Amino acid sequence: MADRVVKQIGAPDDLIYKLKRQALDERKDLQEICDEAILEFFEQREQLKKKEQRRPDYYVSPTDAKDFNVRISKNVAAKVDKVADEDAATGRRLIYTGLINYIRKKKL
Repeated sequence: MADRVVKQIGAPDDLIYKLKRQALDERKDLQEICDEAILEFFEQREQLKKKEQRRPDYYVSPTDAKDFNVRISKNVAAKVDKVADEDAATGRRLIYTGLINYIRKKKL
């Protein structure tokens, strides 16, 4: 656990359920799924920057969303902070967007 950082985001129940279900289906820890989702978002972001020369659109958590603690690796957390700063976004919004894109891509 020492190599992980906790980031809190707002997330609706269905997002949390889908991520946990995916972790069970893939026999992975939820934190691995979260790392994977964010890393995939970074790849999508780079492709968008090359193709359209713009930053991605970021999603906002619903106002009635519950607090959800996301455990991500320190390396991913450092990149979240760096990329969020480059895109004038918040780390919370970047993580939430990465998780939403992940469940949409996986059609969960």
